[in-house]
Amino acid sequence: MPYKDPEVARQKARERYLAKREQILANCKKYYATHKEQQKANTRKWLDAHPGKTNEYSAKWRAKHPEENRARILNYKIKQRELIFDHYGRLCACCGETRIEFLSIDHVKGGGNKHRRDAKLTNSTDLYLWIIRHGFPDDFRVLCYNCNCSLGFFGYCPHNKEPEYGIEPAC
Repeated sequence: MPYKDPEVARQKARERYLAKREQILANCKKYYATHKEQQKANTRKWLDAHPGKTNEYSAKWRAKHPEENRARILNYKIKQRELIFDHYGRLCACCGETRIEFLSIDHVKGGGNKHRRDAKLTNSTDLYLWIIRHGFPDDFRVLCYNCNCSLGFFGYCPHNKEPEYGIEPAC
């Protein structure tokens, strides 16, 4: 028997759902596993028919949950960084520094500024994503920030060469 009051109908439907929630979710998971391609096609079709809807929804969610959003972004950045250092190693190729807080990515052949400009990379997260999407090219290595800056500013690292202006190398 249908309910005359829509609020009561909504409440009763919610109660029925909660009573069988686990079973419903299991059935949904099973259906999705057997109809994965069809589901992807339907999702793509809906997204094409409603451009901007997901952006709109996401913007509302981010505005409503700023702390959770910040935490998700930070977690995403950490995972990207971990993936990069898992591939290239967790050791400075010059001085052997292992503390991940000091490690950075270096362009082996130089030209980091030009690469960032050409690829429109504005920060390290963009660079990490670019590296991942391009299959971890061999043009990169791990250096600590000191070695990376020294190579960038002076063209050499004090760990490998004595500077020409008479200051002793650090190691």
